[in-house]
Order: sequence, then C-alpha cells, then structure tokens
Amino acid sequence: MDQQKIGRFISQCRKEKSLTQEQLAQALGISNRSVSRWENGNNLPDVSLFQPLCDTLDITLEELLDGERKNISLPKDPLPAHAISETQLQDYARYLKRRSRRKVVFLSLVVAFFMAMVPIFVILVANKTFFGNTYHSDFHDNVYIQVPTWSFHRKTGGLETYYATFKTLRQNDEVDVFIDRYLATLEEFQVGEHTYYYHPTYDFTIFRYRINNDGIGFVNTIYIGYHDGYFDEIY
Repeated sequence: MDQQKIGRFISQCRKEKSLTQEQLAQALGISNRSVSRWENGNNLPDVSLFQPLCDTLDITLEELLDGERKNISLPKDPLPAHAISETQLQDYARYLKRRSRRKVVFLSLVVAFFMAMVPIFVILVANKTFFGNTYHSDFHDNVYIQVPTWSFHRKTGGLETYYATFKTLRQNDEVDVFIDRYLATLEEFQVGEHTYYYHPTYDFTIFRYRINNDGIGFVNTIYIGYHDGYFDEIY
C-alpha cells in the first residue's frame, strides 16, 4: 500500500470533481487539515471514511487503496466482497498497526521526557542560585554575593577562607562583564599585586571571582573566594 500514491490519487480525483480541500472536508465532516495530510501522503483516511470518500470522488474502494483507476467498473453500493483484495486488507491492517505503534512510541517519549524533567526542575528550583542572582553563604549570615542567573551552586568549602563553585550556562564574555560590573560596586584595595574587594555594608571581602574559560561545551565553572569581614592576606 503506497501512501504517497494514494494521496496523489485523492488529490487528482478531488480536482477532477472541481472540489476544494475545504469542500471535500465539509462533505466528509472532517477538517481541512485531514484532507491536506491525505494528499501530502502523511496519513491515510480512517476506515470509516473509505466509503463516503469513494462516493464523493466517484471511485471504487479498490481504486482508492491502489491509488489509481481501474479499467473495470465495480459497483460501490452495496460493496461486493471481491471489491477489495485480501492483500489490500492486510496492507491496511499493517498500516493501522504502524500508525498505532508510532503514537504509542511518541506518547511514551513525551511521558518519559516530562518524568525526567520534573526531578531536574525540582533540583533547579531548590538550588540557591539558579533562578536567582544572589549567593548567600551557609557559613556567614551577612555574606551575599551577586552571581549571574542560570548559575547552579555546586558546593562551598573552607575553614577561615571560603570557596564557592558554580556551574553556569552563561557565556564566558557575558560572565566576565557581569563580574567586572559587580566588583566595581565594592571597595577595591591592593595587597601586594593582588586586588581585593570589600563590601562595607555586609562586611565581607572577595579575593577571587572568575570564570573558567576552558569550559566543556556550553557549561562553564565560576569560582568565588571570600572571607567574612575585612581581609587583607594574600591567597
């Protein structure tokens, strides 16, 4: 059963009857899109529409399923038993099974996708920075550091000085600009050749804030080093 051939045949017969897709759809009680899908070879009519479609286009059921006119003329109503072959019925049955299987596979993939996305979304919502733009230290109530949105807080470690690590979907250049603008709002001071940034309101010092420019693909790593209070030692 050649789906493309049947579609072209339906289109040809419709035009021979001087019918538009809309008129044929109205005659069958279906949408224009269904007729368009038939004629484009993307789908076949439902079996319940075979006889109404044949009556409207003045063709036999055998001609419809073969996608071409026959030299013999078979009565269409009532439909004789020999008007459609066993092979054609088997072909159409296989087509219906394939279409049903595709629908099941598609729906299974959709369900699997959403089931996979739900825990990911929950994790992102629970993360302290991904949908926000401020990192709050677990170790000091007064440490609040601005971070780019879409930056996932991985971990924070340290004893007297602390290092926070983030994974970000933002591009390197974009994050570099963000860091420069944020640090420009803090009090900058030098210790030797090293630059520190002090936040007078919250009383903490940032001594490292950078993005790893060797990120894999579109995921990069942001590193922040900070200390509670005014800090002027080199790390």
